[in-house]
Amino acid sequence: MKNLMMKMAMPILLGIIEDMITAENFKIYGKKLISLAREFVLDSETTIDDATVLPLLNAAEKALGLEE
Repeated sequence: MKNLMMKMAMPILLGIIEDMITAENFKIYGKKLISLAREFVLDSETTIDDATVLPLLNAAEKALGLEE
């Protein structure tokens, strides 16, 4: 029964989410998410993530057109 309810609810939920994700919202929240991830990486005590994660974040930002 629970699986059936999830199967019925999923298209409705995806439709609602799709309506909420406009190009403008994607840019706003995408920038915030990448900025937050960058802050976590820079604030960590290790340097390996600086060398691996920061370039990935920069590439994602560029690929998604979120750079300034």
